[in-house]
Amino acid sequence: MSRDVDPGVSTNWIKRLDDAMLKEGISPKVAFLNADLNGNGMITIDELRQALKELLPSDEISLADIKKMAMAFDVNRNGSIDEAEFLLQF
Repeated sequence: MSRDVDPGVSTNWIKRLDDAMLKEGISPKVAFLNADLNGNGMITIDELRQALKELLPSDEISLADIKKMAMAFDVNRNGSIDEAEFLLQF
C-alpha cells in the first residue's frame, strides 16, 4: 500500500467511527474483536468494510475511502490492521 494517505478523509471517518462506538457503548477493543470476523487478530479491508456497515449503517462510504482509512490504521504497512494499530487511533 502507498503511504499517501489523505489525512482529512481518514480522520473524518475515524472520528465518525469513534462517535458510533461511543453511541453504541462499545470500546475500541470490542469494536476490533467484532470486526475481526475470522478471529486471526487482524482486520482486512473487507472486515473493516463490514464493521463500518454495522456501526455506520446510514453512511455511504466508498471503497476508496475505506482503503484510505485502512492505510491510516495500518502503521506497519503489511496490508492488514492488528489490534495495536487499531487502538492507536482511539
